[in-house]
Parts: sequence; structure tokens; C-alpha cells
Amino acid sequence: MKYLTLIAALLFAPPAFAEEEDGCKVLGDLAHLVMERRQERVPMSDMMAIAGDNDFIRQVVIEAYDRPAMNVAENQREMASNFRNDIEAICYGAQK
Repeated sequence: MKYLTLIAALLFAPPAFAEEEDGCKVLGDLAHLVMERRQERVPMSDMMAIAGDNDFIRQVVIEAYDRPAMNVAENQREMASNFRNDIEAICYGAQK
């Protein structure tokens, strides 16, 4: 995984929404949404178009698409939940 790139993005170019009261929760929500779209097999190019020029969101999309899309609904939900937790863990860890 490209966690080092994601950590660097969090440390050196945090998105504006990370400055909210619990920005890591917001990032987790974003990660969950992106992974849900990944599990629905939305093309990566569509997600990158939505991300636009936001390098942080683009990196979250890349991280999500590095993980497999599952066929069973329960596994898809688990992938989205795990991805959220992974992104939140990086975020909270970067705040130390």
C-alpha cells in the first residue's frame, strides 16, 4: 500500500475539512464512501474526476482501488468499514 504517501498528505497538506472538530471522522466518512463506490465497481476514472485537483482525495481513491472488489455484500461492507478504520488510524496517528 502507499500509506507513506497518504501519511505525508495528512502531515504536510491536510485538507481544510480535517480542521473540523473531528476531521479524522470526516476523512473516515470519505474513505468509506470511496470504498463503497470501489465495491460497486465504479470506474477509478469516474472517482478521479470527482476528486478533481484535490491531491488528498485522489490519494484516498488510489488507496481504495489498490484493494480488491468483493462479490459478496457482507465482504463489501467489511472492506468499506476496514478502509474507513485504516484511514482514520492514519489520521489520528498523524495528530500525535
